[in-house]
Amino acid sequence: GYEKIGEVPSTETTYIDTTVMNGNTYYYVISYGVHWFTPDGGYDGETEFSNELSATPIPFPMDNGILLIDETKDGDGGPITPYDETVDSLYHYVLQNYSVTDYDYASEGPIEIDFLSHYSTVIWYDDDYNQHLIENEIDKLASLVVSGGNLIISGWKTADYIPDFFFQNFLNAENVVIIPDVDFLGAFGEDNYPYIDVNGDFIPTWNDKWAYIATFDGVQSENVLYRYNSFSGDNDSLAVGLVNNLDDKNFVVLGFPLYFMQRDNVKAFYERILTDFGEEMGVDDWYPISEFKLYQNYPNPFSTSTTISFNLATDLRGLTQIKIYNIKGQLVKNFELRILNSELIKVVWDGKDENGKQLPSGIYFYKLITEDKSIVKKMLLLR
Repeated sequence: GYEKIGEVPSTETTYIDTTVMNGNTYYYVISYGVHWFTPDGGYDGETEFSNELSATPIPFPMDNGILLIDETKDGDGGPITPYDETVDSLYHYVLQNYSVTDYDYASEGPIEIDFLSHYSTVIWYDDDYNQHLIENEIDKLASLVVSGGNLIISGWKTADYIPDFFFQNFLNAENVVIIPDVDFLGAFGEDNYPYIDVNGDFIPTWNDKWAYIATFDGVQSENVLYRYNSFSGDNDSLAVGLVNNLDDKNFVVLGFPLYFMQRDNVKAFYERILTDFGEEMGVDDWYPISEFKLYQNYPNPFSTSTTISFNLATDLRGLTQIKIYNIKGQLVKNFELRILNSELIKVVWDGKDENGKQLPSGIYFYKLITEDKSIVKKMLLLR
């Protein structure tokens, strides 16, 4: 037989049990309170129990550091459909001082709860406009938060695909409202969190503004981490970033895509929140020193300047060139570098030719050249 350990009256259609202990198996049944109508007025009662559900909680050792889950769909390189690798380059830059494990959702598929349980902090980002798969994993992410792990979720309309119960149980918010207007200049931080500004290089016609921002309705002031900075003034101070508790943070949701924000602002945000989470800076695991690799430039597209990053294998150090060509194959810019170590190398190009003249909008190719190896990628300049 079973030992009844409690019952919970509820008007909701979801329930999160925070009283369980690891290793024990728990059984759940549901019944509904009803009112039966009869000629003499009727009476209240209760339905029969539902089918039985069982669950056995597992331990969350959280013995690793940060897990970075990339759920961004690989695009075609357009202004709002960037290549997945380009998006990844932002997060590699802003988290370069931390030891991080990469998880590409598109190639690796659904996350196993046993795997997730080993990470103390999970960062989920989804910076494309069309694909949103977080609802498939929300129960596992909720388990992480309940177990004391840290969680950061950000993306473009991503919050709209998170079930309401998640916000109601963890963030004291009623629902999500998407503001479609091209009106978002950035986000003001509460609790001395850094301002996060829109990067206007991606869509110059939007004039340093962004659109389709998720705002949160019915929230308490102690759960607001970021507020909307509105160009029109119509949406000023709406909540666009939530935290479970300003004084004891372990869960944050942002209603805007960090890839399209100024990356140094994003870096400052992550360094602040990860400090509050208790994560320590460590060795960057993304760029193996023995690997010969050219990374996608960031930002891409760009209007003023972009950064080209690469690694050389240990036996390829020496004279290295980055050559930039226009769509006709004409050389427009050449960087000659003397590489003495195998660290990540970064070159900033300002969109000008060898004579300092601004080049027109269009597709350009950048080529990494060593004595016996070369690799090419393309980028888009938008004036």
